[in-house]
Amino acid sequence: PIVIQLRNLPTHSYRNAVIDSWLEFVGYCEQHHDVFFVMIGEKEEIDPRFRGFSNVLIAKDYSTTIEQDLALIQTGIMFLGTTSGPATMALFSDKPYVIYGFQTVYEKLEAEQQMPWATPLQKLVWEQETTEKLITDFEWLYNQIDRERWRIEFDRIAGEAAVKLKKQCS
Repeated sequence: PIVIQLRNLPTHSYRNAVIDSWLEFVGYCEQHHDVFFVMIGEKEEIDPRFRGFSNVLIAKDYSTTIEQDLALIQTGIMFLGTTSGPATMALFSDKPYVIYGFQTVYEKLEAEQQMPWATPLQKLVWEQETTEKLITDFEWLYNQIDRERWRIEFDRIAGEAAVKLKKQCS
């Protein structure tokens, strides 16, 4: 699962995702890759057109909490999105990511710099996304991720969680 969070609020339009570019990107992936997107974020931020794709699950359709959305970021194979509160979970982790429309007020980063702790599979993009940029960045990241290593780690964590849940229910 690839977790996506797109800022899309009418009151913050200067920080919003370019939704049409994301729709084209998801459509491209639906045709060219066997990938699955989990969209997180506030229910009112989700453009209903994403429901038309076979490769998209909208977490809020299952009434997820912010904590559950953050857990999805933590357990997904990668994070793609725009600058937002939830994106901070990926930003301060070792999770592979591309975050678009990055802006900083408090850090002392120059434009186009990356966070000093960023891994080679973590990228901040300081401008807004385009369909072409989304595809290029996705292909770059997707082709570098060790999907088998992720699956082994995911299975291990899921197994540990199942054991804990079983003990709690006993």
